[in-house]
Amino acid sequence: MRLAAVRALGLLGDASAAKLLGRAAASSGGGLRDAARQSLARLRGAGINAAIVAAIEGANEGTRLELIRAVRERRATAYAGQIAVGAAAEKSRDVRGQCFAALEDLAGGEHLGRLVELMLKE
Repeated sequence: MRLAAVRALGLLGDASAAKLLGRAAASSGGGLRDAARQSLARLRGAGINAAIVAAIEGANEGTRLELIRAVRERRATAYAGQIAVGAAAEKSRDVRGQCFAALEDLAGGEHLGRLVELMLKE
């Protein structure tokens, strides 16, 4: 039942589903985790990427990891700057690593200076 609900959210959900799907991906394993990740990538509509990025702040470590993974999967390049700023402030090595992995795909030349600063800090 949970698997079907998570899949349905990917097709029918809106921006309000982002945090819920991030938590589901972080707290589940196997098929449910994969379905939550796929649903985060599939969400459509206005404000989805903004909602995913907004949900990162204040989320637990596992949820932050999943939400940053979703930003990368969704190719939300407009949020590369916020991911870079988040990486600079992040205490968790795993989450910082996920930020850098996302920035590999999201960042452009305009982010180069900030990325160099982050790498020197690391």
